[in-house]
Amino acid sequence: PPRSTLFPYTTLFRSGMFVTAMYGVLSVSTGELIISSAGHNPAVVWRKSLGQNELVNPKGMALGLDKGNIFEKTVKEQRILLNPGDRVVFYTDGVSEAMSPSNEEFGDERFFNLVAQEKGQSSNHLVDTLVRSLEQWKGNGPQSDDITILTFMRTSLIA
Repeated sequence: PPRSTLFPYTTLFRSGMFVTAMYGVLSVSTGELIISSAGHNPAVVWRKSLGQNELVNPKGMALGLDKGNIFEKTVKEQRILLNPGDRVVFYTDGVSEAMSPSNEEFGDERFFNLVAQEKGQSSNHLVDTLVRSLEQWKGNGPQSDDITILTFMRTSLIA
């Protein structure tokens, strides 16, 4: 299970060091996705049938903040069922926290709106659009954090 997979990593960090993570296991045949979060941004799930984004954010704390029982008691799993046309987007905070030359963050709402606007496009197209938008947003300013985006769409049912 995703939750227990995160446990061994709690001891890898020196005092004062931490990292967030999200871990998921997808059953391609059923469309079930089980997600655990170690204090990470929520996963964005575009629900085709609802015509809107859903945020999947199981309870958790960053890796390295606790090396034992508190971490294990805090981290939870969330199960969702993906239907054809549903899209999942995992991303790091460098996406929403990208800064413009006037020190304004790109922001969650702008990011979520782009996911919704590009809902039917391929994963490559969505990532390219997001990266182009982030580059335009920051202009000539430096990139202040990592930018990682992983996305996939369930395209059909497997019998």
